[in-house]
Amino acid sequence: MRQVFPSGMGDVWCHHHRLLTATSSLEKDLGSYLLQTLDGFVFVADQNGKIMYISETASVHLGLSQVELTGNCIYEYIHPMDHDEMAALLSPPAVVHPAQMMQEYELERQFFVRMKCVLAKRNAGLTNGGYKVIHCSGYLKVKPMPAESPYEAPAQHVSLVAVGHSLPPSAATEIKMFSNVFMFRASLDLKLMFLDAKVKELTNYEPQDLIEKTLYHYVHATDLLHMRYSHYVLLSKGQVTTKYYRLLTKNGGWVWLQSYMTIVHNTRSSRPHCIVSVNYVLSELEHQNLQLQADLPQSQQLHLQSTPSSCSQSSTVVGGKEPAAEPSLAGTPLSAVFGAGDSSDAPVTPAKAAPTAAGAGGRSGGGGGGGTKARG
Repeated sequence: MRQVFPSGMGDVWCHHHRLLTATSSLEKDLGSYLLQTLDGFVFVADQNGKIMYISETASVHLGLSQVELTGNCIYEYIHPMDHDEMAALLSPPAVVHPAQMMQEYELERQFFVRMKCVLAKRNAGLTNGGYKVIHCSGYLKVKPMPAESPYEAPAQHVSLVAVGHSLPPSAATEIKMFSNVFMFRASLDLKLMFLDAKVKELTNYEPQDLIEKTLYHYVHATDLLHMRYSHYVLLSKGQVTTKYYRLLTKNGGWVWLQSYMTIVHNTRSSRPHCIVSVNYVLSELEHQNLQLQADLPQSQQLHLQSTPSSCSQSSTVVGGKEPAAEPSLAGTPLSAVFGAGDSSDAPVTPAKAAPTAAGAGGRSGGGGGGGTKARG
């Protein structure tokens, strides 16, 4: 819509005298058709949360009419736990210099918010406590307002323009598993419990290779923070659409994915039971010769270590170390990045036992005695 109407659609919707021309009538029809194809709804809210405009398609997703919503405060229709987040999204950044007050600018906004849904259960999709997760994307527009007198500081007019989508789309009663789609089921800490057989075709992993492993272990290091944020939103709101991220494949390289994750509750206790994720592979295998995994098969490790010195200066990683271009997370265990809650990368203390010949010989010093004892 922004590309079709770069200056917005306020003139088309608000000034009736412009609708007299054929061009304006065409724009009005085009805007209506765009709203129907969005599978979502458009809304505009001011800095205080007052809904200045919302499209009629909101009733399809929320069961609330356009007349009921327009002019009311958006906080009346979102979950109480999301009020602080919405207030922060509606607030412009602090002004550092007075000249900034005279500049018009826009800030991108993407967020997930739980909105009240009064649709019948068969049409509402996934809801929890009468609230439905809506994925909103748009921008915060900040426009300077002239001061009424020379003794007053200039003010700013702030409004949020966004499109809301249901998760998953409300029109889909079931998800069609295309050739580039696979699903997995995981525990609440993203430890994989089940994967369908299509994961072999798309990532070269057998399903049993990934069972009882955490998803974080297979996400590219530079995408871990995005995955962590998506995981946080999922646990707090029940559904999330991840940003694009790279999943490391078995024999090197990665593929780009986007995942739609949902928390499934136990029907008996109503407690969160597991995470179900539908994953869309969006690219072919990239950088197949770049190995970022620490748990390589022994044959691959020997092959990489025997490459010429000219190759060792390239971006190939040996022994699980990250490339020099990404020093911030290289060699850092996940527990250090994401807290002690995920102990999958924590060092394991070896058991006290007599060293074997291979183990003693592999130490860099002081292992002669152990080696002699093993040979005896």
